[in-house]
Amino acid sequence: MIRLPKSVLSFRVVALVACGLTLAVPRAAHSFAAALVDVTNTAANPAITQSAPSQAAQLVSLIFISQAGAFQQIGSTQNYVVGAQSLVITDVDISTFGCSAGLQTFNIDVPNLFDRFFAVTTFDTAHFSYRSGFVLPPGSVPSLVSSCPSASLQLDGYLTSN
Repeated sequence: MIRLPKSVLSFRVVALVACGLTLAVPRAAHSFAAALVDVTNTAANPAITQSAPSQAAQLVSLIFISQAGAFQQIGSTQNYVVGAQSLVITDVDISTFGCSAGLQTFNIDVPNLFDRFFAVTTFDTAHFSYRSGFVLPPGSVPSLVSSCPSASLQLDGYLTSN
């Protein structure tokens, strides 16, 4: 029978205790970190309070139809009117293929309320992203004044009650 020295046995005990602590620490650290997290939903610092399906239902994509002179929701034939909630535009995509050579201008307009100007070179596709977005108020009808009516323009955003 082989006898192990006391130092080897004490090393095994220390290793066993270290493994036990390693398994126990993540739970303790998680509960400590969870106690530090406090979410406050304010107007200056909004927090998400909806489920993913509710959020997805509030996404809006509008396209510009050159014949109508106004924006329409994708899949609709009616000019888009912002409903009871504000529409926050976060992305604008402009494609100038089919326009004459030179600089093309685009002005998204809501009469007496809102005006956003874009300039894009011909034969180009431009993407404009706004992290905080720009807001179209309830009841507004966005339209486009453009130097190239055959351009493709798409607005993406979401509806919010704020």
